[in-house]
Amino acid sequence: MIDARASVLADEASDLFLDDLISRDYWIRYLRDQHPEVFDELERNATRRQEEVEDAYPDRDDPELLDQYLMAMNQLEIETAEARSTQLKELTRAALANTTSTSGQSGPASPQPGPSWRRD
Repeated sequence: MIDARASVLADEASDLFLDDLISRDYWIRYLRDQHPEVFDELERNATRRQEEVEDAYPDRDDPELLDQYLMAMNQLEIETAEARSTQLKELTRAALANTTSTSGQSGPASPQPGPSWRRD
């Protein structure tokens, strides 16, 4: 049983678990409720970077420049998604660490066994 618990705890600390968790709407809502300032900062950075790309390509009517603009916007979209994912993982790790530290244990609290006999 101890090995199974250790395995579950190790899985919960893995990047695969974090990737799955940050793909869940309920978890994103939870993180947004807990850390609105972080999400506001992500949005401000994304908006600022988009304005920079748009300012760098004022003549998007030219087909050659339009292709460069679209490539720059695609790259920005990728970078923005990576920054968001990184931030969500950091917030998730902190939330998980806070959960385990408040219980005073190195992991989530285990259910405690009940009595081995019943009263009738």
